[in-house]
Amino acid sequence: MKLNKLVVAVAAMFAVGSVAYAQNAEYKKGDLVVNALYSIGSFDGDGVDGFAQHAFGVTAEYGILDDMIHGKGAIGVGGEVGFGFGSKDYDGIELKATRFHLATRGTMHYCFVPALDTYAGFRVGIADWNKYKTEVPMLGTVESKESEFIYNFIAGARYMVSDSFGFNAETAFWGRYSHLSLGVTFKF
Repeated sequence: MKLNKLVVAVAAMFAVGSVAYAQNAEYKKGDLVVNALYSIGSFDGDGVDGFAQHAFGVTAEYGILDDMIHGKGAIGVGGEVGFGFGSKDYDGIELKATRFHLATRGTMHYCFVPALDTYAGFRVGIADWNKYKTEVPMLGTVESKESEFIYNFIAGARYMVSDSFGFNAETAFWGRYSHLSLGVTFKF
């Protein structure tokens, strides 16, 4: 049900953006792009599958190479930081979790449509701290903290409505964390 709402929100975002005068979204060497994102995703861990989390994050990428394929395409590198939270009823016990992540990312951009910057790449987490807090009957509060390596394939698109502002949709998959993010883009 929530996924359907997200799909409708993405479609509405692109429809509203297409009414405005769309700009050339081609990503080039020297471009700096910053995204502010809201994500809904899942975390699979320690036997708890499909643990839904909401998250907020910021990504930044800098174009280091361009004209990769027939005078188009670019490679960008950058980083991201995010904070997520959620809870799940697990065998009658409410499991609460918060997480903070810091990652590097590398992407290949190719503009198939003039106003749409499409990209795919890989992110590698420098650190990801998880905290689980649970109230267990007769034991009280049980907490668990861990740090781990994260990695994901990422794919997304940016729809630019001006030279410096647009909308972004991105998904990350593979690994313990997967998500769908929606947000705004600032291009410098």
